[in-house]
Amino acid sequence: LEAVEVDGHYQSYIGESLSTSEGVIGDGEIKKRPLLRVGEILEFVPGMAVTQHSGSGKANQYFLRGFNLDHGTDFSITVDGMPLNMRTHGHGQGYMDMNFIIPEMIKRMDYQKGVYYPQNGDFSSAGAAHIYLPNALESGSATVEVGEYGYKRALLMDDFKTASGNLVLGLEGQTYDGPWSDVEEGVEKKNFLARYHGHTPQGTYSVTFMAYDNQWDSADQIPQRAVDQGIIDTYGSLDT
Repeated sequence: LEAVEVDGHYQSYIGESLSTSEGVIGDGEIKKRPLLRVGEILEFVPGMAVTQHSGSGKANQYFLRGFNLDHGTDFSITVDGMPLNMRTHGHGQGYMDMNFIIPEMIKRMDYQKGVYYPQNGDFSSAGAAHIYLPNALESGSATVEVGEYGYKRALLMDDFKTASGNLVLGLEGQTYDGPWSDVEEGVEKKNFLARYHGHTPQGTYSVTFMAYDNQWDSADQIPQRAVDQGIIDTYGSLDT
């Protein structure tokens, strides 16, 4: 008989989890959902809404459990234990930008909602998510995406086995102008990830290097009355 594999959201935590407000998202589930923005990965957390208001290069805006989380503030994120929320930022404490993450290189995401997890620490009043990177890839891949409004994206991923471990490499480039009538965002994003997972007689270890560069011209909020009066259209701006 042909084998049939069924992947689903891991929610059966009876006897394992402390509450029903936590779960695990696997890479199989992430790969099946198309993403416009990296921050939309957090929409795998039940009840989380992710949006944007100042261009594609900025940290997203998040909403969960009645919290307007602005650009992070009360939702803690870590990548392999590295905290993403910035302790000080001109936009407010807890500012959290996920644009440096390559979605295809997420192995797993654990989430917890609510204030029941003191181990999550600062910026976790609404909850937390912990993202983990892969130690190996099933296979190398090359992806090219083209869309409207100047959207272009290229991704290269591969891994290389050595005598004592495995090297994972990922390179991403993206451009995007946005739908605005008088502003071109001109997003030019570049991401690079190198991760080596090695073995020793005492156990295993991982060393990760990540590089991120991005620039864009930000479209911003506009007054509704200017649209109602015909001064600008819905996708226009008062200051280009």
